[in-house]
Amino acid sequence: MAIAISLLSHLGACSSGTPAPATATTTASSAEPAAAPSAAPSADGSSSAAPGAFIAWTDSPTVAMIPSDPARLQEEGGKPMPVNLVVFQLRKEGPSLHLDHVGENSGTMVPSVVLTLKMEKGKKLAAGMKLEQAVAEDHEGYALEITEWNAKPWDKKGDKTRQELGKASGRVFGLTTSAGKKRWVAGTFKDAVIEQLAD
Repeated sequence: MAIAISLLSHLGACSSGTPAPATATTTASSAEPAAAPSAAPSADGSSSAAPGAFIAWTDSPTVAMIPSDPARLQEEGGKPMPVNLVVFQLRKEGPSLHLDHVGENSGTMVPSVVLTLKMEKGKKLAAGMKLEQAVAEDHEGYALEITEWNAKPWDKKGDKTRQELGKASGRVFGLTTSAGKKRWVAGTFKDAVIEQLAD
């Protein structure tokens, strides 16, 4: 069963795709961080970036590579930006993870990273889960660890289109290419919103 993890803008409704900054979780300072180090991955695909520094591109991301700093998002040629909107979205076709930088003035999103995650059939996201996949021509690379997952069941008497079920925390390293440019996100996130959409 393919499970999509998309680092896109937060979808506040099941079909509109309209961002809902009201549910954003701030995980990093609003101060713009320095540019990522120019370190390149080693022969085995690991990053040579110093511990605690923003991570370099690699085709073989692992959970061990994820920095302990709050997550940052970066596009090739640009500067790393703090991730301040984190949402897990549950749908029939599988859950997705949205991590974005929302501009303080305009409220608009910067280019996002989109990941597609694969898990064994029947498995669901849960605390303690670690998932890794190397970058390939037909899919993105990622490493994800969920450290906390607290979600209540869907309330049949509640909203029929979207419900907030709880919060989650963890760390992620995702890499993709869009329009010929590499994009990646790496670091920790806390109290991400878990929401479910009725498809």
